[in-house]
Amino acid sequence: MSQSETSIGIVGLGLIGGSVGLAASAAGWHVLGYDPVRETRFAAEGHAVDRAVLDPLDLCECDVVFVAVPPPATVEALGVLRHACSVLTDCASVKGPIAEWAVQQDEDALRRRLVPGHPMAGHEQGGLQHARADLFRGAPWLLTPMAQTDPRATELVEQTVRAFGAEPRRLEAREHDRIVARVSHLTHAVASALALVAGDDARFGGGSWRDGTRVAGASPPMWRDILLMNHAEAAEALEALIAQLESVLSKVRSGDAEGLESYWEEARKTKHGMQTP
Repeated sequence: MSQSETSIGIVGLGLIGGSVGLAASAAGWHVLGYDPVRETRFAAEGHAVDRAVLDPLDLCECDVVFVAVPPPATVEALGVLRHACSVLTDCASVKGPIAEWAVQQDEDALRRRLVPGHPMAGHEQGGLQHARADLFRGAPWLLTPMAQTDPRATELVEQTVRAFGAEPRRLEAREHDRIVARVSHLTHAVASALALVAGDDARFGGGSWRDGTRVAGASPPMWRDILLMNHAEAAEALEALIAQLESVLSKVRSGDAEGLESYWEEARKTKHGMQTP
């Protein structure tokens, strides 16, 4: 079946959902979208989606439906679509609660059609106005299919996000939450800490300060919810960071020049050895 013969549905037309719509349209899909905010639906129609619908159930006949709502609302949105014929995937940055919810449901058909996902892409400024067709280009799109997930559903989602320019990767939900706590959730906490430490001195900051604090401008309610939803893994990541900072502090206080140079050299080698998109 060609892309022109299939359709993509989207629940939530903010930064991620809007970017899914733009990427899907650019790849040749017919795109339907729903957002609870009337003004957002109006702005999205003819731009991020071909048609905005008034009810998420109007998306049930789409081939794939992306749920791109704030993490705490993801389970509720999936629940509304539980009887849909579509393959369902979400974009929430914490996967454990999604897997737990799915296991508790009675419908085997739902678990077969559900492919939990998380695009590792975004922007510190949210909203449809910041959506871009190329937002996912070169970015990992993490998928955490369950044991009951139909392999064909997973493959369909992989093919779809690959057409967006993303690089789909499979892993278990628990491993996903451990990883993103370290490479995403922790970085947002650190950016906020750097901004608070600098305070008024930030006006003298250069490129390194701007780079380090860029994501401190992200939505406070969203990041509150993400850290609390992934609290165990986030706490472990923060403890690991504190241990690293305490090591640096000890070396600085003791005047350990060799130790500091070794620390920076190890970090430099680690950074240069990373496999990044």
